[in-house]
Amino acid sequence: MDGSGWNVPSVWSRICVVAKKSDDLSKRQINTFLSAKLDGEVNNNIIISVETEQDKSLLEKALQDNLSAEIERELKKSYNIHINASSGSAPKNSKVEQTEVHDMPKKHDDYKTVEDSSSNLLPIFTFENYVVGESNKLAHASSVKASESPGNGVHNPLYIYGDSGLGKTHLLHAIGNNALVLNDKIKVLYCSSEMFVNEYVGAILKKGDNIERFNQKYRTLDILLLDDIQFFAEKDGSAQTFFHIFNSLVNSNKQVVVASDVPPNMLKGFHQRMVSRFEGSVYWGITEPDNVLRVAYIKKYLSDAVGTSYGKLGYTMKVIDKIANLLKTSIREIEGALARIISYCSVNKVEVSEEIVDIVLHDQILDRCSIITLDDILVACAEFYGFQAEDIQGKKRSPALVSARHMSMYLSRKLTNLTLVEVGRFYKKDHSSIINAEKKMKAQIKEKPKVYQQVNEIVDKIKKIVDKT
Repeated sequence: MDGSGWNVPSVWSRICVVAKKSDDLSKRQINTFLSAKLDGEVNNNIIISVETEQDKSLLEKALQDNLSAEIERELKKSYNIHINASSGSAPKNSKVEQTEVHDMPKKHDDYKTVEDSSSNLLPIFTFENYVVGESNKLAHASSVKASESPGNGVHNPLYIYGDSGLGKTHLLHAIGNNALVLNDKIKVLYCSSEMFVNEYVGAILKKGDNIERFNQKYRTLDILLLDDIQFFAEKDGSAQTFFHIFNSLVNSNKQVVVASDVPPNMLKGFHQRMVSRFEGSVYWGITEPDNVLRVAYIKKYLSDAVGTSYGKLGYTMKVIDKIANLLKTSIREIEGALARIISYCSVNKVEVSEEIVDIVLHDQILDRCSIITLDDILVACAEFYGFQAEDIQGKKRSPALVSARHMSMYLSRKLTNLTLVEVGRFYKKDHSSIINAEKKMKAQIKEKPKVYQQVNEIVDKIKKIVDKT
């Protein structure tokens, strides 16, 4: 901490969270923002560096549009963010140039880079601040092992899967960060499949030895952390290239960790040999957080907020339990809700109470309305498709019945705040069957206007059923 009284990694971490949640940024802008390297700070100036001028332009446009206002609104303070391309030095012709730039703590500066590009690791994601529970303990334990002894033992390769917002990306960054703390000489790279594909296509389009350099970059890594591998589907060239890199690294006892939204056997659009390779790895799923984990996470989040610029926060276990019971889907959903609650309390100078939770989360409470029951949804779907309710909950698998069952499962998740396990228990299925039904329905809704219309008609039926009760 310097004379200005604020800690840069903490402020930068919170700015990254604001950028990640912004509705105004494209996915590319968010990824570029999160992969920027933090160089230092002077007073209220934050200095970051990115790899290319194009990246710099992307971030400058984001800041000019709405992001600067969002940051000021969330952090209750204005910060000047200076962006450098391909350099960690202060920008020319700026006030910052004439002032001393304070170095970051050694732990952050020593994050290993690959061929002068960022390792893309975010220091805010560590094992220390990852809350462990029944739903994620196996994925967490394997991740710790992979970071402590990369490339060796049964945890290489490691495959982590689960719905969006459950903590997969946090674990990937934590693996890289911890591995570098233990050995700062190794080469580590985190990237999403989208980043990999863009880099691969760019290497093909450019003249010269760019493909060779691309392959050399990835094949000389000690740890490769690849996120959202499901997006490789039907991108044959990129997928094949990754598969060869994957094999080369694993066969050389280099660590590979991949994350996906589905288990290996549910990957679509991949060659069978690639699916088989993933099925032969150690793979763990992260499911929706149970109540114990939700409570632990909320307590930690509120505890960490105490003493920050948000000021002193008062809260009780009743408040924590209320939030945990309202929000069951993902850690990301809980995090967003808590950020809104804390912001509201800070602006209005009030403590966190059950009444405040109701006010701030009013929309979410309505959206995940508990007055709609699984029975309501089941009855409406049975009427719409012309089946008995017990048929939808049964084991028969005629095409029409399967469609009705998938619709019912999908709406059960969309219109209630019940967990995968709770919905699965009602339909006498495991949680993977519910995930599969959701994915199929989402794809059909996107591709077939008729299915979208059916969803609306069934929802209207459900509303009528609820109104009568």
